[in-house]
Amino acid sequence: VKERTASSPGGLHHGIWKTLIQDDEAFEPYAKMIIFAFTWATIPKMWEKVVQIILAKDVGKKTKITRIRCVQLLDAGLNMGLRTIFGHQMLQAASKLRILTDLQFGARSGYMCTSCVLLKRLSYDIIRQQRLTAVAFDKDATACYDRMIPSLGALVARGVGTPKHATTTLLKATEQMKFHVKTAFGVSPSSFTSTEDLVVYGLLQGSAAVGALWALYSSLLFHVLNQRFQPTEFPSPRQSRSARRHGEAFVDDVTLWTTSPVLTLAQLAPLSEARSQVWERLLWVTGGALALLKNYYFGIQWKW
Repeated sequence: VKERTASSPGGLHHGIWKTLIQDDEAFEPYAKMIIFAFTWATIPKMWEKVVQIILAKDVGKKTKITRIRCVQLLDAGLNMGLRTIFGHQMLQAASKLRILTDLQFGARSGYMCTSCVLLKRLSYDIIRQQRLTAVAFDKDATACYDRMIPSLGALVARGVGTPKHATTTLLKATEQMKFHVKTAFGVSPSSFTSTEDLVVYGLLQGSAAVGALWALYSSLLFHVLNQRFQPTEFPSPRQSRSARRHGEAFVDDVTLWTTSPVLTLAQLAPLSEARSQVWERLLWVTGGALALLKNYYFGIQWKW
């Protein structure tokens, strides 16, 4: 681990935490503090400070204000509790309840981005082999983690059995956090926080809980989509078998498919548009929005 790598806003080196975890006696005071905080929804003062790091998306170019990424550096103790409760226990409970969709390949154990890409490639291969008319609509949400509504995230977590005191701790933490901005000039001495008039939304891009909560979010969106539309069918050379799904997703990058062996592209396009409009509205309900400049579609029609 690099010497400058920090795991907490206070600057505590990541290696110190790794050493503490390996020694039960040394880590016991930190473990008791984390358990107490999440049991009684009490936020230690050291957890309130968050360093918001500003990163340029386009390296080597003049940075535009619209092309930056904000990553929050949380206290390692808070993140450890979030990872245990939301990243592990909540996802395991959602899996047992069969709420998590197999179409989401992000923030899940045993799922890889390469599997999502392979599924997309195989879908195009089947369309080519079967000469299907198809519309592939690729969507990308804008700052999906930064637009998530904390209270909605807590409700979704409670829906799969996450204890109330754990979700309350998450909400209190996001409400009481004091954000310090870090740039090339250092960390700002002043900070900003949520108020009744100006609420800071988002579940923190550096949080260990945000990926798990988004996996739960997107699973629910696909479930609703499944109630509104018939899943797209991808036939197999063996007529007795076929795959039915709306698409695939890696975190907020989603591809929605609409195919038909008999309809023309002009007839299929309105069906794809209706499916995409519903997805946009579902995304809006979660606090999100589409990054329209990064949304595109491909229409495929074969000439015999």
